[in-house]
Formats: sequence, C-alpha cells, structure tokens
Amino acid sequence: MVYDEAWKDFFYDDSQTQRVLDGSEVFRNYERAEHQREALRQKLAVDRQEQEEREVLAMLEGIEEQIAKRPALKKKLAEAKRAIETVPGLREKVDPRLVRAFDLIGLSLTEDE
Repeated sequence: MVYDEAWKDFFYDDSQTQRVLDGSEVFRNYERAEHQREALRQKLAVDRQEQEEREVLAMLEGIEEQIAKRPALKKKLAEAKRAIETVPGLREKVDPRLVRAFDLIGLSLTEDE
C-alpha cells in the first residue's frame, strides 16, 4: 500500500474521497510512481541479499580451502568438533557461533581425510 502514514489510512478509508482521488490524473500518476519506486526498492533488496549470499558462500569456500591445505589445523578442528559433540554440557558452554561455524563450513572433520 502506498499510504504508509497512520492518518492516511483513516483519510483514504472514505469511499467518496478515494473515488475523487482515483479520478485525479495527478494522483494516479503519483500512485503509479510510488508503486514503481516500491518495486524498485524490493528488487534492490533482493539483489543485495543475493549478492551477500554469494559473498558468504565464496568466503566459506575460501575457509574450506585453507583448512584443506593445513592438515594440522584440520586435525585440531576435528578434535574440537568431536569434543563439542561428545562431551556432555560442553555444547552449551561454547559460543553458539563456533558451533554454527562448524555446521556452516560443512567439514567432515575426520583425521584420516
């Protein structure tokens, strides 16, 4: 809806006022322009979100590559992940972002790989 202010909801609620406004070419042009601007804002928001997702995926791939190149780091991460999964109560004490990072990276952190 073009009308984003509270008073406009009450003002435009009147059918006679709405009919007069719909009969106004100036108002129709204004309303059309507002709809176009809103569509553009939504498209830009979607484009921005898609770009952010691509950047995050590229970053995650870079992290996975760096871990794959360093067997010692991979081994330490495997130990940390195993500890988080097996030690009772540790998962609740660890920063949730670290747990989420293990999930996001999607590593199968086994020592034999």
